[in-house]
Amino acid sequence: AQAKVLNFSGDVHVIGDGFTDYQVKSEGPGTSFFAYIENVKRNNVCDVADIILNNFDDYISYLMD
Repeated sequence: AQAKVLNFSGDVHVIGDGFTDYQVKSEGPGTSFFAYIENVKRNNVCDVADIILNNFDDYISYLMD
């Protein structure tokens, strides 16, 4: 809810390891949710993720494609 106040425009990538991180996408303004599992893997978070990142290098590779 607080993220909406920032009035982001364009693609908003949300990276996180918890369900509240995912909610930035499900409740706005996030457009993509990346589950970050380098430290902890939560299946309920991975289930709703657009992309699963094993580490930050995976995100860099995603951006380069």
